[in-house]
Amino acid sequence: MRIGIALSGLRPVDGGGHTFQQGLVAAIERDPGQHSWVIFDLGSGEHRPDADIPRINLIEAYRGGRIERLQRRWRRARLRITGRDPRTLPSSLEQAARDHAVDLVWYLAPFEQRVTVPYVCTVWDLQHRLQPWFPEVSRTGWSWDERETLYRALLPRATAILTGAEAGRQEILQFYAPAPENVHVLPLPTPEFQDIGDSQDDAQCLRKFGLEPGYLFYPAQFWPHKNHANLLRAVQILNRDRQAKLTLALTGADKGNRGYVQRLIDQAGLADQVIITGFVSERELVALYRQAAALVFPSFFGPDNLPPLEAFALGCPVAAANVNGAAEQLGDSAILFDPRDPAAIASAVQRVVDDADLCAGLRESGLARAARWTPADYLAAVREFLDDFGRIQRCWDAGYEQNN
Repeated sequence: MRIGIALSGLRPVDGGGHTFQQGLVAAIERDPGQHSWVIFDLGSGEHRPDADIPRINLIEAYRGGRIERLQRRWRRARLRITGRDPRTLPSSLEQAARDHAVDLVWYLAPFEQRVTVPYVCTVWDLQHRLQPWFPEVSRTGWSWDERETLYRALLPRATAILTGAEAGRQEILQFYAPAPENVHVLPLPTPEFQDIGDSQDDAQCLRKFGLEPGYLFYPAQFWPHKNHANLLRAVQILNRDRQAKLTLALTGADKGNRGYVQRLIDQAGLADQVIITGFVSERELVALYRQAAALVFPSFFGPDNLPPLEAFALGCPVAAANVNGAAEQLGDSAILFDPRDPAAIASAVQRVVDDADLCAGLRESGLARAARWTPADYLAAVREFLDDFGRIQRCWDAGYEQNN
């Protein structure tokens, strides 16, 4: 079969979603297997139609000239005036799928452009349904209505839906009622770093941020659901009676909440104990993981998260929020805590930091867990589905149209 990979245009600064997509694209390019592939990018990726695995930048390839763009806007406006949905017009992804005779599209992340060929959806979370009070899934950014419209349109018609945990599978079935046999659990693969450097050189990265080895580390975009507020309270509790105070290092891009987090730091008198680095390079991120005493991951969202897997791969012990699906994803390789309770966060972190045997056990278990499921393993599982579906898809060709 010919498979179209749909990339949603996420950038490195967008965090885990970009990491997941690029890891799978790299695995496909290393080992395409028996299927042929074409990559469709909705972002600023390179336009390389002549590459071994063609890369089609949808914006560059299907934007058209000024007159074509004006014509599209007029068609959309006319549809709105007549009460019809402008999304019924063929998307650039639909046009690309037709032009490249694609048999199936695999959305590595859900996004608005729809296709009429069979497709596979990867779903990371449905937190707009479970925790709609967070503003970033309700009223700002990608709003509640936008998310709901997309998922209601895409999921029931999907050839297959991939999610990382059984908890996520049950949520998909509950909220959108696709055929149960079409929803598959594939755990998120352990991210692969391209630039890990030498641990001997990590100190230089740390000096840039004014850090010494043995800090607590939390890499997360500054969204409300990332729960920096309760983590800061936990740091206060941890350091109340410690002679050698623990430092907390925060990385990540500002998604609108960094100013609020900074005010909380100032109000709590934690300016000397919390360092905000902003967005960091991959090399710096690796160094920060390797030299940390622990990853503390209090995010309210799940069931799948990439930072604990990154920490596992780099030998960093993990204390993480006990959200639905966390135990399934992390097993006995992490200490879990109630993310609503700063005292519980502090207690879990203290166990990891102060118990040398526990810390060593978490490192060993995490490294083993990380090695068991890589992007290549994830892709192999997807290929099994593609091979099976190919026995059905061979009943028609890519250009099939019904005759009246």
